[in-house]
Formats: sequence, C-alpha cells, structure tokens
Amino acid sequence: RTTWTANKKHEFYTEAYWPELRVHRLLLDAYHVDCPEFDLEAPCPRNQLFGASGTTRDVARWCLYEAFDRYPEPEDAHKRIPRVNHTVFEANGGAIGCELLSRIYDCDLDVKQYCALKPLWEIDWMLTCEQPVLESLVLRPKCFGVRWSDEKKRGELKRYYGNRYDHAKAMVDVSSTMAASRERSFLD
Repeated sequence: RTTWTANKKHEFYTEAYWPELRVHRLLLDAYHVDCPEFDLEAPCPRNQLFGASGTTRDVARWCLYEAFDRYPEPEDAHKRIPRVNHTVFEANGGAIGCELLSRIYDCDLDVKQYCALKPLWEIDWMLTCEQPVLESLVLRPKCFGVRWSDEKKRGELKRYYGNRYDHAKAMVDVSSTMAASRERSFLD
C-alpha cells in the first residue's frame, strides 16, 4: 500500500495540481466560459470515471468496442487508447468530448471553448493497456497522465482515484478469473 506522506502530497500539489488548475482557470477566463468555480479535487469526481460512471458507461463501452474491433490483436493493445481518444474528441465534430467536458466544467461549451479546452484532457487507462477493463477507462488531465507514466509517481494516481482504483483492480481480477474458467471449460 502506498502512503501519502506530507512530502509526497506537497510535491504533487506544487508540481502538478496547482499548475494544472491554473491553466484550466486561465483558459476558462480567456474563453469566457461561464461555469462554477472549477477544481481538480481528489479523489476525482465521478464524471472523470468514463468507463465506471453510470451516465457515461454505455458511451465508453461503445468507444472501447470500436477500438477493440479495429485493433483486436493483443500486440495492438497500445493503439486502442489513441483510437478511443479520436472517437471521443475528434469524431462527429467531437460531440462526445464536448458533452464530457461540459459535465466536467458544469456548463455548456460552445465549439470555440471546447477546442480550447480539449487539449488539456485525455481518455486513458487508470491501470494499464494490458488490463483493459471498462471500469479502468478514465477522463483525466493530460499532464497527470504524463506524470503518472513514471512508476515512482503511481502512488499519486492511486490517491487521485481513491477506492475507485481498487474497484478497477478488482474488475481485472474478476475478468481474469472468468477467462480462466472459460478456458478450463473449453468455451474459448
């Protein structure tokens, strides 16, 4: 279990959280986005849990199926998330992405505002591409994803998602158990 020491917490807030929050607020002001006070709270709000949130789960499932359909082979697993990002943020004029970011910022975004804010966000796995469970699919600030690609910073990720991280891990275990059972039963 990763401990969240005062030093680690201070490091995360000074190196990532506050600078990222400042960028969001500057863009919101520059593009006259009329939204309530925006914050990147931890643990993250439910609307960042793209694959686990009841309001976005079906859309996330469809985006993920589309990516798996295009890249079904295990060696292509790393291509799926870029495909999901394309489907969310670019396909059909970014309709899905605009809806997601409107929920994040708690206001309606016009096209210009959406185009200014979308580079700050990404769809990614909370876990890894080798553990592709729907509950692990999240919408998060890009800078956090870059930071958490460093194994030494993974504790921050766990802290940011809270018990939702443990839930996604449990879904991987369930999925693995079911696959093993199907294999033993000659169903696959």
